[in-house]
Amino acid sequence: RAVSLPVPPGLLKAGRNLVRIEARQTHRVFCGADASFSLWTDIALDQSGVRLGSQSFDTNPLGFLAAVAAQAARGQALRVHGTGSADRAATVAPVIAQVEVAFGGTPPRVSFEDYYSVGTTPPALARVAELPPGTSPPDGYEFRSGGDGAIVMAVDPTAYERLAEVLAEAVPQNGTEQGLPDLPPGRYVTFGELGFDGLQGHGRYIREGAEFRLPWDWLLLASQRAELALNYRFDTGLPEGALLLVKVNGTTVQLLPLDDPETAGQTLPMLPIRFRASLLQPGVNRVDFEALVPGDPPDQACEPRANPVFEVLDSTQIFVPDSPLMSRPGLGRTLAHLRQEGLSISESAKQTLPAGLLLQLAAVFRGHQGTERAPSGLDPQLTLATPADLGLIEGPLADRYSADLLHALTRVSAPAVATAPVAAWDRVNEGNWLSALLRLDRIAALPDRLREGVTSMWRGDEPDLPEWLADRSAQALLFQPDMSRPDRVWLVVGPRAMPETIVESLAATHRHIDGPMGQVSVLTGEGIWDSWVSPDQPLQLHEPLTLANARAVAGNYATTRPQDYVLVLITITLCSAFVAMLIAILMRRRRP
Repeated sequence: RAVSLPVPPGLLKAGRNLVRIEARQTHRVFCGADASFSLWTDIALDQSGVRLGSQSFDTNPLGFLAAVAAQAARGQALRVHGTGSADRAATVAPVIAQVEVAFGGTPPRVSFEDYYSVGTTPPALARVAELPPGTSPPDGYEFRSGGDGAIVMAVDPTAYERLAEVLAEAVPQNGTEQGLPDLPPGRYVTFGELGFDGLQGHGRYIREGAEFRLPWDWLLLASQRAELALNYRFDTGLPEGALLLVKVNGTTVQLLPLDDPETAGQTLPMLPIRFRASLLQPGVNRVDFEALVPGDPPDQACEPRANPVFEVLDSTQIFVPDSPLMSRPGLGRTLAHLRQEGLSISESAKQTLPAGLLLQLAAVFRGHQGTERAPSGLDPQLTLATPADLGLIEGPLADRYSADLLHALTRVSAPAVATAPVAAWDRVNEGNWLSALLRLDRIAALPDRLREGVTSMWRGDEPDLPEWLADRSAQALLFQPDMSRPDRVWLVVGPRAMPETIVESLAATHRHIDGPMGQVSVLTGEGIWDSWVSPDQPLQLHEPLTLANARAVAGNYATTRPQDYVLVLITITLCSAFVAMLIAILMRRRRP
């Protein structure tokens, strides 16, 4: 159904406004975490929003940005009227990027039209008109009201960069979205310092988290430990079996009971939770607090609960050990330093892909370019391509696996096989060695798992690329064809790809942990990047080797290429045994 809610006068402000919709839902019967997975509310975002009159947008830079954002929410493209050529993506991108920066989300779709094109239905809210030479206003641009009521940005094609600065200044600073906080390694940092006021959980199945960034030259792969000093409390009267799982990048590092009546309702002493630093990664990381609260009794309705189930205080601290300045090639590192001028498009992509796709990508990477410069020697380049270009790409990965990559792009997804739902409680003991011993199916698979363990010790956990691609179907794929040149990346768009999904997923990589990583990453039908990491990734040290960093450097190399260290140890053992045998033979007592 549709619901109209009045907005109090004065609540809306100039610039960006955020609307938060929060659903608190309760089953009438069968209360608990498992029941929560079968209860949801759908919000039709493309039919929802704030209703304003067409005259609500002023004919100025802020009004133009608001009109473009509203038009994008309606699913309409921003039309650029000029020569009709799409080769001007580099010049138009600064203006399109400002829409994303000012209002969040993804850059609007763009269509290039000539001067005399047919109007749209419904009428456009905003559009761009490039002025012919000699007709430009004194400043190179001006905002006008079109005959259909649209806000028209009339601009000299040479004035886009200057106009982008004007648009950036038009948005109030308090209305812009803040990026993820940077976590400095080597010291304890509170959640408050990272900008989190604390986390509260309501409901029966709860997942709340905090995201932060680590430097791209931070790398620890061995046995070093990080620590989360947790300061939390939980509500009274929670049923027996209520649990809180603490996760780092999806891996559970601590399981805490929430049903102890003696400690309920009070702030507990700070709890140190140590975990492997190798669970963290350069770039975006996330710490999750996942609560499972059963029904009491499970076949009755949930009782309303005003207080939060748990609360993580802003005094919670996180410590990440310092590391030597090291890196390994990967899509995440290259895309993080990619700039608009590093984008290009192949000839076949020009003929088959939407004209505005390259412009949207340019706006994505321009809109998120920060103050961090690319490391020395790294000149990120991304080429937009189609499957027809796979045979032309140079590099070991492309030479050996182009057929497998092409198969993944053209494979039709198999229909999902219906399986019995896994209860939330069955996932709590995942990885528990005692529960594994009690399952006969896992005991029968022990020889195969032992063989896999020996193989992974020799070459790492990742399978070969053909094996990894065998059951995957990709809308698009990102890959580094040559790890010796990690700054060269190709985005190959498949025949069934949805350009909007590609742009949205790449825009989200600046804020979430699920972005492209490793050497090959496929975009699934659900719009999620699934990544393959080569077991042969080379490491690069960006500082002199000293006694202070030698242990961490050696640990990273031993973890990445264990086979080299196994061969060294075997060689040393054989040499020692040979020397011992030689000494025993030479020094043995001779009989008279």
